[in-house]
Amino acid sequence: MKTKPVLLLFALMIFACTAEQNQAQKLMELELLEKEQRLLDKKIRALKSEIDYKEEKISLPQVRLIQAERADFIKHLDVNGYVEAIKQASLSPETRGKLQEIYIHEGAKVHKGDLLAKLNTSVIDNTIEEVKSNLSLAKTVFEKQSRLWQKEIGSEVQFLESRTKKESLEKKLEALKSQRDLHDIRASFDGVIDIIYTKEGEVLNPGAHFAELVQLDQVYAVVDVSEKYITKIRKQDKVRVSFPSLQIKHKEARVLRTSNLINKKNRTFRVEVLLKNKDHEIKPNMMTILSFEEARVKEAISIPNKAVQKDMKGYFVYKTEASEKGDVVIKQYVKTGLSNNLFMLIEKGVSSGEKIVVDGYNQVSDGSYVEVVQ
Repeated sequence: MKTKPVLLLFALMIFACTAEQNQAQKLMELELLEKEQRLLDKKIRALKSEIDYKEEKISLPQVRLIQAERADFIKHLDVNGYVEAIKQASLSPETRGKLQEIYIHEGAKVHKGDLLAKLNTSVIDNTIEEVKSNLSLAKTVFEKQSRLWQKEIGSEVQFLESRTKKESLEKKLEALKSQRDLHDIRASFDGVIDIIYTKEGEVLNPGAHFAELVQLDQVYAVVDVSEKYITKIRKQDKVRVSFPSLQIKHKEARVLRTSNLINKKNRTFRVEVLLKNKDHEIKPNMMTILSFEEARVKEAISIPNKAVQKDMKGYFVYKTEASEKGDVVIKQYVKTGLSNNLFMLIEKGVSSGEKIVVDGYNQVSDGSYVEVVQ
């Protein structure tokens, strides 16, 4: 009877110990899980912070800046013109005749006096031979009359007649030779045969176009400029010449001559610029652009035209300044001056060293924070 209570008490003690052990294990397990949770929460917060930072950074408008500096500002006057050959001639015969032979081809280089072509001279050649024969007889008669006259044989009239006839035939022969030379077509100056208009066998009249001769070693660039610039363009002024149809960037040259007359139809005056053309790349009648220096302002601040904007109050630019939170945009009204194709002169409102927004200006406003990119 006494053993049952003892066993019951022992069983209760074992159960209590087991329960305490299970409770301790659960507490330890809970502590571990809470620790892991704290570590995970820390990582989550770090990731969220990084993601939020990147999203905030990405959301900033991107701009590109230039630094305002003082330099000479130049405004150019661009005028469309054309190329003109210094020497260009349409060659033609001086007399009527059938084109017998052509000695040159298109593109051939020739020198002054070179024989280019010849008209048929058979008729005049026969006449020359006939005159030569008569002249030979006249010389013989004159020599005999001269010897007789020296011996005082014969009359003076016979002597004078023989001399006159000889001299007349000599002059006629020279005239015929000169006339035969008119059947030759020769180069009037050094140059290149550009076009041959006729073929062998064709009959040409005086003044008919035979060929085009041009000299390309030097050419003129010619423009007609409005008379309002007549006091701004002078002889020996520097000028930049460009050719839209060529890969030549531009040529630097000087004004050779300005016209003394104003064209009353379009109120312009002619300006000529001499250009060297050693490689013959520049062709007559080619389009060209001449750029004259219209105005120059020394030590001036200028910025790209696209960066200057306008609203109801006037012209303004966006510049940036550094702050604790980053680069901030400031809207700055400016006083503008001259403008060329690329830059605008800023007379007031921008100082040397300030940073001006030149790209991305349409995505910002006064007070915006921006990301500066290269």
